[in-house]
Amino acid sequence: CLLVMDDNHRLPEWLAYHYYALPLRHVVIASDPASRNPLEIPIKWFQLMNITIWEDKDFLPRDVDLLRKPSDTPDERRSKNIRRHTYLLHQCSIHLKRLNRTWTAYHDIDEYLTISEDFF
Repeated sequence: CLLVMDDNHRLPEWLAYHYYALPLRHVVIASDPASRNPLEIPIKWFQLMNITIWEDKDFLPRDVDLLRKPSDTPDERRSKNIRRHTYLLHQCSIHLKRLNRTWTAYHDIDEYLTISEDFF
């Protein structure tokens, strides 16, 4: 489960790294409405793994509006981001459980799992 905000340029490298390091084969990506659309992922990755793209409407309750407004204070922006992330992780977990996934990881786009050499 991955929330992307204003750093979509990192997405191809993040997918490539985790595809080979884990191997990652299923990912749910949600894009903050204020950022660019993550569908700019090279088509190659859609052919190699199951990528599900979510928008706010896919994981937020209908009565919750977390769109940032120019008048929002820094605290309001931070609060909206935390709430969006919380809703995403909860709904993503439910989604993956329904797909009988046996494990999940929650990441920001600037976080990478590393594999210890002692593991092998």
